Amino acid sequence: MKGWGEMVRSKTECFNFAAHVARGKWTSVFAAFLIMSTSGTKYLFSMYSTDIKTNFGYSQSMSSTLNKCNDIGTTMGILSGLIVEVIPTRFVLLMGSITNFLGYFMIWLAFTERIHKPEFWLMCVYIFIGAHAQNFAVTASVVTSLKNFPERRSMLLGLFKGYQGLSGSILSIICSAIYGDDSASLILLSAWLPALVSLSAMYIIGEKKVNIRQQKEVNVFYHFLYLSAALAAYLMTMTLVQSHIAFRAAYVGFAIVLCILLFLPGVVALRQEVVLWKEMQTPPTTIIVEIPRAVEQDQNFSANQEEAEEDTIVVEEEQNSSEVTQTSCFAAISNKPKRGEDFGILQALVSTDMLIIFLATFVGLGSCLTALENMQQIGEALQYEPKTVITLISLINIWNFFGRVLCGFISEKLVRKYQVPRPLMLSAVLFMSCIGLLFIAFPFKNSIYLASVIISFTLGAQLPLALSVIFDLFGLKHYATLFNCGQVASPLGQYLLNNQFTRRLYDIEAMQLHGSEGLGMPLVCKGKQCFCLSFTFMAIATFFGGLLSLILAARTQEFYQSDIYRRYRGEELETVVASTLSADR
Repeated sequence: MKGWGEMVRSKTECFNFAAHVARGKWTSVFAAFLIMSTSGTKYLFSMYSTDIKTNFGYSQSMSSTLNKCNDIGTTMGILSGLIVEVIPTRFVLLMGSITNFLGYFMIWLAFTERIHKPEFWLMCVYIFIGAHAQNFAVTASVVTSLKNFPERRSMLLGLFKGYQGLSGSILSIICSAIYGDDSASLILLSAWLPALVSLSAMYIIGEKKVNIRQQKEVNVFYHFLYLSAALAAYLMTMTLVQSHIAFRAAYVGFAIVLCILLFLPGVVALRQEVVLWKEMQTPPTTIIVEIPRAVEQDQNFSANQEEAEEDTIVVEEEQNSSEVTQTSCFAAISNKPKRGEDFGILQALVSTDMLIIFLATFVGLGSCLTALENMQQIGEALQYEPKTVITLISLINIWNFFGRVLCGFISEKLVRKYQVPRPLMLSAVLFMSCIGLLFIAFPFKNSIYLASVIISFTLGAQLPLALSVIFDLFGLKHYATLFNCGQVASPLGQYLLNNQFTRRLYDIEAMQLHGSEGLGMPLVCKGKQCFCLSFTFMAIATFFGGLLSLILAARTQEFYQSDIYRRYRGEELETVVASTLSADR
């Protein structure tokens, strides 16, 4: 019977350990990495949009409308943020999985003529649903991980945004290995793979309450950083090599190596869960402290005085309860908590700090996105070889990745060790971005190389920094919504600065170059003047955004001089206080 009892106990321990690993906070982070790595369906749309236009007989304006629906669905994640705050994470992931599959699967059915050709407005709805679905999985995984590791917020945001930036290349390589290179297969992969990953993570991603503080926790995030950098370097190599290889076996080999690199962070997470499990099985250390009688009496007196004060406060609250119920909504919004505490959604959105963040990222992200979106036209205007421009464009995602992850880690270290205000780092990135924009406005030999590196790096750095500042100032309670509100500045800035400003100035310069001879022909501008005015303006606007961020740094300097992580720090080991004196023994 003793052997049977030991066997049952052993099986129970194995089951408990397996449950601990499956639901651990490190495993949850790894699952979030996988979700971010497959969230790049929005980047794949440009790869098959031309085929959709041809198959359905759409005009260029209709194709542009589809692209706008894809962009709007991707960026308008406020709805998903509100849902994340009221619905358990697993149901949010399920909702995202279902809508992702339905949106892209209906597009695939129509594209392969398995159903009748849908109306154009219905295709817009399918595109919007599929693109918007990723917001559910992304918001749920990011916010949950930040709740588990609030003291590593900037590191996590940098890593998550880094994996998301690489996701387009990851999905492209996997599709080439499974199906080959065709648009129908790419649409089908967009339907089932992200949905499958979200379903698999439903019972893994969740908020974990662990009171044990691991001493070398930060080293684990550096291991994640090194592995993600290896993944980025591999994808950069594949980007350069893939255009020279056209046989299926090579794609399969590329995908196998890619999957190994994607799952290596899972090994790190498993190791940490084992370490955490052992620490949880170790009995806590009890510290016994003897306190002199005089000190004990003073503490008792203070405790009684505090209880009396609390009773007085309760009476005053009861007397003023009728006045509190009459407080207007506007008064509640204006009565903001201190920086770092949990703001309400409206309290945060109407604050001066949020307005500064919005304006700074509006011009900063909008200018960088405009530059990268027009990189092909810029190379054409400056008479670079098409092959050179294509290589630059293919490497933009890699520099963008390094901007995201490196600034996330650097800012965390500067804030923690030197109390440097995070908005000050955002200012430095914006000023650096101005240099890249000026390299395009006033080009010189090979300036496009430097400009592409600077702009793509600073573009990657801006969003994690801005999202970290929002976390710092407005707390975590409503971060799911504020996280998505903070990202709205990016598409708005891109639309106004690119569509409504840069492209119009480009067309004007092209008309002046060709005159009446260019009427009825595609407008193509050649020369340094094509983007001079527009990029000079965007450099000035970005410089202004940097100045705004400097103002925010000055406003928050006192806040960052304090311990901004204190409220998220876990409880220390329990201390048992004994007031026994040697004279009483």
